[in-house]
Amino acid sequence: MTIHELHSDLGKIFLKQSLSDAAGQDVEFHENSHEKIVSKVRDFFRVEAGIAAPGAARVLSDYEAFQGWVVEKKIHEGRTEKAAVSLPTRERLDEMLAWIGQGKPLVFRPIGETGA
Repeated sequence: MTIHELHSDLGKIFLKQSLSDAAGQDVEFHENSHEKIVSKVRDFFRVEAGIAAPGAARVLSDYEAFQGWVVEKKIHEGRTEKAAVSLPTRERLDEMLAWIGQGKPLVFRPIGETGA
């Protein structure tokens, strides 16, 4: 075995161990709670990145409103509810931008329709 091969093998072992440790800590630290994960990520953005992020409760509320809106939209487009909640990441992000651009509506209304 050459020094290069040894270095490569050690790097792979270290990477696997690090990922394994991080995975174990995440589940334990967050106790498998999406509310805690949102709170911790929000705090990271606020403290470490200096982003003036809204509170975790606001982020969760907005996401729940978005979920309702996007499911209604995707059902209107001909998808099942199951498919609507498991969109590919790029499509979900595009829909989030569209939802924000429309003022974060609580209810999906197709273009041309008005609410009562």
